[in-house]
Amino acid sequence: MREAILKRYPPGDRWVDVHDTTEEVFISLTEGLQYAFELTKCTEFHIDAKEGKVYVVRPDPVKQPEPPKQFSLYGEE
Repeated sequence: MREAILKRYPPGDRWVDVHDTTEEVFISLTEGLQYAFELTKCTEFHIDAKEGKVYVVRPDPVKQPEPPKQFSLYGEE
């Protein structure tokens, strides 16, 4: 699952948090990624250059397998 974390703030290589209303400007992508890491503890990011956004990638939650069906016919209950 990916979630937008940073958006480009033109001109140049400046970035802001998409959720932060104070719009703290990071002066480089590296500074923005460090901020995103400290916020989310995730280390995988996807960058969409055309869209001007950086996404943090989080693994999908692991689904627990369904327990096997039990049948009273066989004395399993």
